[in-house]
Amino acid sequence: MSQALVGYTAAKREEEAAAKEEQKLAAGLWGAPAQSNPGVCAKLAVMLETGQSCEDCSEFPWPQLRVALSDLMRLGDIADLPAPGVAVSTPDIGD
Repeated sequence: MSQALVGYTAAKREEEAAAKEEQKLAAGLWGAPAQSNPGVCAKLAVMLETGQSCEDCSEFPWPQLRVALSDLMRLGDIADLPAPGVAVSTPDIGD
């Protein structure tokens, strides 16, 4: 087996494991009720990050969701949300 094929196989396995972990975390996120306006904003931000095919996707409902998120952040005086991939401290979902 060539090194390229071995590398591809390993990368494919890692990608599948990451997708399973993302699904597990998403189930926890969507199963937990938001406790605050920032929590609702975080859920919308995750939806935008994971659901749109591109950052500036102009197809419905992505522009409308971006506007709704912006409105909630403005009304809640939320300056910014953590960047994607940045770990934040959260309570255990099961508690």
